[in-house]
Amino acid sequence: MRTNGKKALLLGVTLALCYLSFLGCHGLLDPDEGRYSEIPREMRVTGDYITPRLNGVAYFEKPVLHYWLTASAQAFFGENEFSGRFWPALLALAGVGVTALLGRRLYGPGAALCAITADQSFEKHARCRAGSRRRLYNGRLECEFLVMKGDC
Repeated sequence: MRTNGKKALLLGVTLALCYLSFLGCHGLLDPDEGRYSEIPREMRVTGDYITPRLNGVAYFEKPVLHYWLTASAQAFFGENEFSGRFWPALLALAGVGVTALLGRRLYGPGAALCAITADQSFEKHARCRAGSRRRLYNGRLECEFLVMKGDC
């Protein structure tokens, strides 16, 4: 394996460990996380994996695949905060990886590293301290434009 490949693998494993290790450290955030963890729990209890329900009422806000994935995490890890956040976090990490691969292919290795750094720092900010989603989104767009310009 090339040195760059080893570094990329090490960076990916480090990001995954850092990102996934604290998923269960605090309670579910109201109302969204509780809602999107309760629906798969109800699916598992009733055995009806076709119609998502919240408190017995049909609820079709998200694609059913999201609920199925969360139900599988609940079956594997138990009904807890970690299982409710596992698949969204894993798919977010996959998005970071795809962003890095695309950045590397289009703009070189520096852009890939910048994209990973930007994605991870904004994700952390969003999960912990974001006062405004609009401010967070604007900051992320600014960083992505810097990456595309090559100024990062």
